[in-house]
Amino acid sequence: IEEHSHTHTLSVIRSLAWRSAHLSWLRIALCDCLSIYLSIDLPHTYSMEVDECHESLSAERLNQEGNRLYSDGQYEEAIERYSQAIELDPSEATSLCNRSLALLKLNYYDQAIEDCSQALEIDPRYAPAFFARGVAHLRSNRLEQAVQDFSAALQLKPDDATALCNRAIALA
Repeated sequence: IEEHSHTHTLSVIRSLAWRSAHLSWLRIALCDCLSIYLSIDLPHTYSMEVDECHESLSAERLNQEGNRLYSDGQYEEAIERYSQAIELDPSEATSLCNRSLALLKLNYYDQAIEDCSQALEIDPRYAPAFFARGVAHLRSNRLEQAVQDFSAALQLKPDDATALCNRAIALA
């Protein structure tokens, strides 16, 4: 009975953690709960899932550290943190998009475009990646691609005034 209870609780926590991937604060809290819960002996079959959760948690913390460095204008250091986060969790579009923004600040447009394209392969409806890739295209004078990306961002977020303005600039 005790093992069934542990199994059910772990299943609920795991399910919530994966469903809340877009809510980073909730995912961190659930992963922390999972690590506390692990002080109870669980069947060995869950070790891989727990490792994945901890990797995701570490990637999220690296991404947050990258955000802090980005805010402080330390773009090269931010790129390093985002790269570490991507290495730990290559299925996370946010870290790729964040790294692209830091790359844009350093005028590495082709690398930013590549990161955004990878982010969009992971999540084809991730508007920030369309927007960032549009900026990279605009700054590298690829106006037709910029218009396409800003238009895609606007389809996903019609009220995005910045995307609307940038699309108008690319069309001019």
